[in-house]
Amino acid sequence: MRLKNFLILLIVLFFLTGCATVSQIANLNSDVNTLKNEVSELKKEIANLKEVNKTLGKNLADLNLRMDEIRTELQTLQGRVDENQHTILKNIEGIENRIVKLEKSKREVLALKSDLLPTTSSVPETVSLCPEEMYSEAYRIYKEGRYAEAREAFLKFLHKFPQTEFSDNAQFWIGECYYKEKNYEKAILAYEEVIQKYPQGNKIPDALLKEALCFRAIGDKTSSNIIFQRVIEKYPESLQAEIARKELNKSP
Repeated sequence: MRLKNFLILLIVLFFLTGCATVSQIANLNSDVNTLKNEVSELKKEIANLKEVNKTLGKNLADLNLRMDEIRTELQTLQGRVDENQHTILKNIEGIENRIVKLEKSKREVLALKSDLLPTTSSVPETVSLCPEEMYSEAYRIYKEGRYAEAREAFLKFLHKFPQTEFSDNAQFWIGECYYKEKNYEKAILAYEEVIQKYPQGNKIPDALLKEALCFRAIGDKTSSNIIFQRVIEKYPESLQAEIARKELNKSP
C-alpha cells in the first residue's frame, strides 16, 4: 500500500515537473521571438538611417557645390558692378569736363564781346522796381517770344538781386531762352548754373531734365541718358522723372 502511494506520488511529481519545463520552454520561445522581432526592427531602422545619411551626404555635397557656384556668380556680379561704376564715373567726369570747356568758351566770348562792342540794351531800366516786379517784367518779355531781350532782362535781375526767391527761376529762364534759340551748349551752361548756384531751389529737377535734352540735341546720347537716370534716381515721383523715363525708352 505504501509502495503504491509512493509510485502515485512519483507519477504526479513527474507530470508536474514535465508541465513546468514545457511552460518555461514556451516562455523562452516567446522571448526569443520577441528579441528576433526587435532585432529585425533595429536592422530596418539602421538601414533607414544609412539611407538618410546617404541622402544627407548627397544633399550636403550639392549644397556645397551650389555655394561655390553662388560665390562665383557673386564675384562675377561684383566685377560687373565695379566695371559699370567705373564707366559711369568716367562718363560723369566727361560731362563735367565738357561743361568746364563750355564755361571757358563762354568767358572767352563774353570777354571778346566786352572788348569789341559797347553794352547796349533794348530793355528799359528797371532800377526802381522791386524783385517781384522786375522778375515779372522779364518773364512777360519771355512769354512774348523775345528771347534775347528776356535773357538780358533776367541777367539784369540776377545782377541786382542774386539771392531772392525768384533768382533760381530767373537763371532757369535764361537757359530756356537759349534753348528756344536752339543754342544748346549755352543752355547747358545756364542750366548748370541753376544746379550749382541754387542747390536748394525748386528748379533743380527742371534744370537737370533740360540739360539732358540739350545733350541729346547736340548728339551726346551717353551724357543725356546719364542725366535722365540721375533725374529718375533723385526725384523718382516727379513729373520730370516721368518724362525722363519716356525719353530713355526712346533711346535705341
